[in-house]
Amino acid sequence: PIPMLYLPSTQAVGTTPAVHVRFAGSSDAVRSGVGAKVLRVLGPTPFLLLTPAMEQDQFLILLRMSGVLFCASAAIACLLAGLGAYAVVRFRGQQQEREIGIRMALGATTNQIRLDVSREVLVHGGTGLVAGLVGSAVLAQAMRATIWGVSRFSPIVYGAVTVAVLLLMGAASFAASRRASRVDPASALR
Repeated sequence: PIPMLYLPSTQAVGTTPAVHVRFAGSSDAVRSGVGAKVLRVLGPTPFLLLTPAMEQDQFLILLRMSGVLFCASAAIACLLAGLGAYAVVRFRGQQQEREIGIRMALGATTNQIRLDVSREVLVHGGTGLVAGLVGSAVLAQAMRATIWGVSRFSPIVYGAVTVAVLLLMGAASFAASRRASRVDPASALR
């Protein structure tokens, strides 16, 4: 058992007296009755009546706040990662303008160029997605110790992340392939 020390309320500094009441029925009726009796015993001393649900909310508020901050940080990280991936794809496309111009001068069609650029972007994005999913599965165990209610494998989260990354890579591949297919072979060869 945990060692306990009982002190009179006049000697207990920094503590709040608590009265626990077991009841059946509506909590509003019990609260008003208990409030009147506590007022009669304590006099004009301020007090707070809490239901078990309210106490649980007070206990869990720090955990919930850390969860909200964690999710906000994750959303910002995802946004920055998406912008970074798009910037890399765009930069890679600019580096390949000369090569694309030469291929178009040799007879490659715009559809072939779009397909090749899209394939390259999606292969790199797919590789990153697989690496990220494997890494998150490994790190999920550490998160379980930090955040209450996190499971080792959450299909909804993994599915949402997969869809988000595929949409991002699809948009980046569309923009890069569209830009690559508009390269003028004559200006690229200069």
